[in-house]
Amino acid sequence: SIELAIGTYTLTRTGTITGGSLNLNGTVVINGVGMTQTVIKQTVGGERVIAVDSGRATLRDLAITGGNGSEGGGVQNNATVTLDVVRVFSNSASGGGGIANSTFSTMTVQSSLIDKNTASQGGGIRNSGNLTMKASAVVSNTASSAGGGIASDGSTTLVNTTVISNSAGSGLGGGIRHNSAGPLQLRNTTVARNASGNVGAGLHLSIGDASAMVLENTIVAENLQTGVGRSDCSGSTGQALYSLIGAGGCGFALVFENRIGTPGVPVTPQFGAMGFVAGMIPFLPLLANSPAVNRGDVLDCVGTADTAPTTDQLGAARIVDGRCDMGAV
Repeated sequence: SIELAIGTYTLTRTGTITGGSLNLNGTVVINGVGMTQTVIKQTVGGERVIAVDSGRATLRDLAITGGNGSEGGGVQNNATVTLDVVRVFSNSASGGGGIANSTFSTMTVQSSLIDKNTASQGGGIRNSGNLTMKASAVVSNTASSAGGGIASDGSTTLVNTTVISNSAGSGLGGGIRHNSAGPLQLRNTTVARNASGNVGAGLHLSIGDASAMVLENTIVAENLQTGVGRSDCSGSTGQALYSLIGAGGCGFALVFENRIGTPGVPVTPQFGAMGFVAGMIPFLPLLANSPAVNRGDVLDCVGTADTAPTTDQLGAARIVDGRCDMGAV
């Protein structure tokens, strides 16, 4: 267990054997005092910040920045990692500008912010393993070819999470691009105001098992294809349940109690002014007259493995007036 106080901890080492990244093995816990107060910063060109090579690592209450790598400029995971109240920002890589979660690896991200990272695929995150995000935000990341916020090549689950203002350049999936037979589960999640030069500015589904691709209590809206207009969702089949898709385009195999518009007649979610959890993590609230209010699952809200989350991204009660709302908040 490594305890870091307030300050910026710079990585300066160069070398042909181990290079300049912080390589973690075994069981390691690194605790800071807050994502704005404890910063681990890479200063060596062409080196990522942290590589988890084996074992289990927990990073808590800190920020990670300045890294560059072929996969995972901020964090590359080849084992098991938990990020808890962590900001990963201003990193770059070919794949996974902020984070790369490798095949057969597991990552849990909770109450964290992934922002301002760049890559060819997966500006914020490239997931080829198993990724679960809870009460977090993926914001203002950029990819040149696919997955401005998240490029998913594995199993990806988002709960109470906001994906906003990401860009895929001329490519697919400004918010999320899913190109895997593995499951994509978006539950109580908001994907909005992302952009791409190709279709699926919010969400692009390339391949996959329809039964494993689920949108529930989720909002995908106000995403723009450059020079064309609204393009919230595109690609192969999946399930949409109790969700709002502003301008449709995905060929859902199963739909139930949704609000789905078209590019010509979109459904507007009626967001309020953007807010910030703890002054840092963005969220989009719903106005009282939003069509997403009290339109969630009539029985309950759902989370990972259909376990109902009792709170939303803000930590507020998820169910009010007997029924939950769509979206992260």
